[in-house]
Amino acid sequence: MQSISVVGGGLSGLLFSYWLKKNNSTDTKIKIYEKNNEIKLACAEGLTNLRVQIKRLKREKLLNQNIRNEINRAIFSVDGEEYRFNFKNEFYIIDRKKLQQNLKSWLEKRVRFQQKKVRDFSEINNGFLVDATGSKENYKTALFSVNEIDGIKKQKTAYFDFRKDLDGYRWFFPHNKEKANIGVVRDGAQKNDLERWEKELKKKGISFKTQIEIGAGSLDCDYIKSNRRLLDKNKRLAKIGDTAGLMDPLFGEGINGAISSAYTLARSISNKKIERYPRIIKKENYRHLKRLNKLSKIQKNNFNKFKNIIRSLNNTNGFKITRPSQLIRNYPIKTLKLLKNMYIT
Repeated sequence: MQSISVVGGGLSGLLFSYWLKKNNSTDTKIKIYEKNNEIKLACAEGLTNLRVQIKRLKREKLLNQNIRNEINRAIFSVDGEEYRFNFKNEFYIIDRKKLQQNLKSWLEKRVRFQQKKVRDFSEINNGFLVDATGSKENYKTALFSVNEIDGIKKQKTAYFDFRKDLDGYRWFFPHNKEKANIGVVRDGAQKNDLERWEKELKKKGISFKTQIEIGAGSLDCDYIKSNRRLLDKNKRLAKIGDTAGLMDPLFGEGINGAISSAYTLARSISNKKIERYPRIIKKENYRHLKRLNKLSKIQKNNFNKFKNIIRSLNNTNGFKITRPSQLIRNYPIKTLKLLKNMYIT
């Protein structure tokens, strides 16, 4: 029987353990180390299908019971100019805490949990190690809060706000008519950035009542920026989720990376082909992250060009433009405008 130690009981660690136990229940012995005794708010909870990972949650019936809201439109405000992107069945606000609690409840009968902060992996002499401890580098900081609000009309609309002086963005993700997650992601984000965003939202007619919860996190995009190694040379330790640096460089979205790496590593171990893990992760994530990394650099270094790119994609279906072939097929005229904005202007 193979012994596996998972250091980190967040989303990626729990998903990995879940998939491995479901597919290889009798041949693996799993122990999960987690420093916290309760699940905390960890992100904006937005889950898109940009990396085509939603199907994996749906297949396991892990999605529907954990959805707070389904978004059908996103408004991108770029220095005050608004552009619209449409969605259908591919942009959700999930209840991440509930999802993790459901996974943990299922796993408690099948794996061992130990509340412990592992400072050095040499403390663990237990077979294969999975590092799911979270971000290692801090490229940007995210601050976010969940708030009770007065009823809003457009509860299916998410809002993204980009500013020339921000080097990041701000968001408004409604859970329903009376609750929303708001946040700011930027270099060195501070509490006053969140307070300023709340004031601007009030000017747009959104009235805040009570702050329910507040959180912060570091954005680790190191996989695309420095080609982080996901599997050590001895094939005894693998990195997944935020630890693997699989966050989106433009939006800071990490749930897709957690799903992709957790599923792929569990499958690679079950099939006794662990060496395939880094190759499959690259196939599923690299091109998408590379495109958004380029767009993030354009936002930082040439904001007018960034604005023109967003403008050229106005009124498109957000998931018919994620790959060049889809964009060309569905929006040939907009493709020409996009190419002009990206490579000529």
